Amino acid sequence: MRIRTVALALMLSLITAVAAQDAAKVDSFSPQGQIKDVRQVVVRFSQPMVSFGDPRSEAPFDIACAGAGRGRWADVRNWLYDFDQDLPAGIECNFKTKPGLKTFAGTEVAAQTFRFSTSGPSIRGAWPDEGEERIDEAQIFMLALDAHADLASVRANAYCAVDGIGERLPLNIIEGKERERILVEQKNRARVLFEVITKRGNRGVAAIKDVRLVDAPILVARCGRPLPAGANVRLVWGAGIKTTNGIATTEVQTLPYQVRPQFSARFSCQRVNANAGCIPVLPVQLEFTAPVVRDIASKIELRAADGVVHRPTIDPNVATVDSVEFKGPFAERSEATVSLPGDLKDDAGRTLANAAAFPMKVRIDDDPPLVKFPSRFGILEVNAQPALPVTVRNVEPMLDAYALDVAKAPKVAAKGRIKRIDTDDDAVVAQWMRRILREPSEDIRRRNGEYLKPGTVPMLSDAERSAAQPIDIPRAEPKLAMQVIGIPLPQRGLYAVEIASKRLGQALHAEDKPYYVSGGALVTNLAVHFKHGRESSLAWVTRLDDGKPVAGAQVRVTDCLGKRWWDGATDESGIARVERELPRQSRWQDCPHASNAYIVSARIGGDMSLMLTSWNEGIRPWEFGIGGGVSAEPVSAHTVFDRALFRAGETVSMKHFIRRRAGTGFTAVEQRNLPRQLQLIHSGSGQRFDLPVTWSAGTALSTWNIPKDAKLGEYTAVLTGFDQAYGSGATLQAGTFRVEQFRVPLMKAVLKPPSKSIVNASQVTIDAQLSYLSGGPAAGAPVKFRSRIVASSQSFAEYQEFSFDGAVPKVGIEAEAPYDESAQDEPDATGGAARVQNISLDANGGARVVFDKL
Repeated sequence: MRIRTVALALMLSLITAVAAQDAAKVDSFSPQGQIKDVRQVVVRFSQPMVSFGDPRSEAPFDIACAGAGRGRWADVRNWLYDFDQDLPAGIECNFKTKPGLKTFAGTEVAAQTFRFSTSGPSIRGAWPDEGEERIDEAQIFMLALDAHADLASVRANAYCAVDGIGERLPLNIIEGKERERILVEQKNRARVLFEVITKRGNRGVAAIKDVRLVDAPILVARCGRPLPAGANVRLVWGAGIKTTNGIATTEVQTLPYQVRPQFSARFSCQRVNANAGCIPVLPVQLEFTAPVVRDIASKIELRAADGVVHRPTIDPNVATVDSVEFKGPFAERSEATVSLPGDLKDDAGRTLANAAAFPMKVRIDDDPPLVKFPSRFGILEVNAQPALPVTVRNVEPMLDAYALDVAKAPKVAAKGRIKRIDTDDDAVVAQWMRRILREPSEDIRRRNGEYLKPGTVPMLSDAERSAAQPIDIPRAEPKLAMQVIGIPLPQRGLYAVEIASKRLGQALHAEDKPYYVSGGALVTNLAVHFKHGRESSLAWVTRLDDGKPVAGAQVRVTDCLGKRWWDGATDESGIARVERELPRQSRWQDCPHASNAYIVSARIGGDMSLMLTSWNEGIRPWEFGIGGGVSAEPVSAHTVFDRALFRAGETVSMKHFIRRRAGTGFTAVEQRNLPRQLQLIHSGSGQRFDLPVTWSAGTALSTWNIPKDAKLGEYTAVLTGFDQAYGSGATLQAGTFRVEQFRVPLMKAVLKPPSKSIVNASQVTIDAQLSYLSGGPAAGAPVKFRSRIVASSQSFAEYQEFSFDGAVPKVGIEAEAPYDESAQDEPDATGGAARVQNISLDANGGARVVFDKL
């Protein structure tokens, strides 16, 4: 008997457990607790509750909430409650399952209650912006709240924390007329905060009245006492701040700021080095740490040693300035005095903290020494008295240049040198072009990692200097005068030029060492033009003096190391056709201390010229209104998707095609050059999914199972994983698709407006037709028609100077402003609320709807 009793007890417990497991209840309810910006409640039941698609199903909850909304069944188990708008702060909502609530199968649902609140008022926007580093010592803050706050709780729980001050500074709230005055004065800034609160920032010009700004939950306050200059300040919005109905915040908000520095003035000018005086030909500036009224700033003077008074140059259209500038030139080797007016104050009325430094004496130096070539390399026409121009100023009285012919005996070196280079060997030309086009100190830095100042390393070696031929460069003007001197280069050839000046080194580096200025020039009567293609290229040789093509010129194409890739001769039109592929420079081993570029040279009758394929700063088509072509990639890829729109959790099927562009069309890509990886990249977040790719005859198949939690939006299919033939980092964009949440439409609606234009009509008739996509009309279906009149503007070509926007014109001239101060509230501007008409369709699924009272 006892055994039977135990068995019966076990059976009853199992039945109870199964019954408890099968009991109907709410599986999930969101949101709960404290949360902001609630727009929707999502509820999931453990069992089906309704017949899918039954619009008569009632709400399963008794709702106690100040926010208006309506519920709906998303499916048989999921119920949604949509609020009309995002709930502001200070709202508490209770959702309690209705007594006697049953599932679709008749099982009673367990009684449950769910609560959430939007907490107390929080800061949604602030002026000055959070993180501002130049707030005033008596800064007024405008705080945009998501609900009106109880001011007593704000005074008790909000404060200013200042570094260096061991106590909290109270946050003094500005109320009444003073608050209204501040909101009116800062109208544009306040309206930006209003848009943050009402979430209207995406609607362009805000239609907001001044009275609505005053009534908006914008708190105006300042710290309890003036803030120290340069201090870090934190505006703390503490826990316990309540809405007017008593709901308090539980978290702390902190807005960091920094007070602007004390009001001071700083003189600045350009100098050749830190210990030198101001350069006399350049302007000098007086900078302030805070704005100064333009009329006061215009009284500042710079008095030269000869008594000449310089006034600052100030834009007459500005009210305040942060700096003033005095235009040069000023007398060389002189002293000037900067004087300030006695009433100099900043926009906050602060006096100058370093006023004792004024009147300030400033030293004007000599014009800085200068030795400068127009560029590091240039081409000179041999039949036009070629001379390499060099600009000199305030350097040694006599500059010496030296020329070297490698076939002649070495000569004594001096301060300036010119070296004529043997131009028959392209490897030698490539070596010298690398040296001419780069700063020598940069080469050393790249080789050894040692930083050297520019101009401290000569381009020519000791052996090359000892073989230099001196050439005197006479100067007709005094040493301080700036002159452009031509260094004669009468012979054809490639020249390397270098000039050394100790005075320039002393000025720029403050060292008793010469400063080396180097450059190069090619003296020739030939011009070389080159078009680099993928499969073939073209060189064109012409004369500089008459522009005629040169036939029979020997053309060579070499790389920066001197390796020859092609040679040939020009035809009667001066054209040499390179009927072979020249590899991309990116495939080479890096050239030492030079950029990767081909050197294209041409020789005929003892003359030689060259060009680099990296020279691309010549005549630009767009400067003459001519469009330029777009260079296509050598390889093209395209992905065909089974469709372009997917849901999360579905499978994307793809077929990839890849071809190489050729002169005859498209050709196959070598197997070793095919990409090995497919990347699916989400636009916006950059999230990436990598898939392997296996190719067969230039095509590949791929599938991707979209994760159920995948981000929504556009995904780009990118092929990558190329070998060095196209660069290890090369990518090819092959196509795009989208992942979205959507429902497949089952019906199609067509609205047919009147065929004629509607002008000043009191009503409009529109024909409507509703049908199923599977076929057949929606006979007798009840439908709702919502209509709303929205103002729009029209334009006519014959009246371009007139505005036809329907607004009432105003007399007079109005200044442009960031916001339309005369705009009405949005319901007025957009025609009021939508008008709803309930109509039943006829047997053909059609109806004629009349919209009257226009």
